[in-house]
Amino acid sequence: MEHHVATLRFTLGNGQSIGPGKLREISIIACRSPDVAVERNARGHNQERPLYTLFAPASVGETSRIEQHLRDLLGGLGLRATFVPVVR
Repeated sequence: MEHHVATLRFTLGNGQSIGPGKLREISIIACRSPDVAVERNARGHNQERPLYTLFAPASVGETSRIEQHLRDLLGGLGLRATFVPVVR
């Protein structure tokens, strides 16, 4: 297994959520690789909207392609994502 790096970060619309299993499933599809990990963290003390992070090997491919594929998959589930920059 290659070293994972934060590849994409996003929040979902108000009141929206996705479970870890489903997030991992669509992340695998978006990355075209089973070698991914996902994380959900509360943002701030009031946990207004969780921040979801997709971790993948640096060699996974073009981030913009993965982001668009993930947007499409989330949209198909009725979820609206706002992607935020990944600081490395």
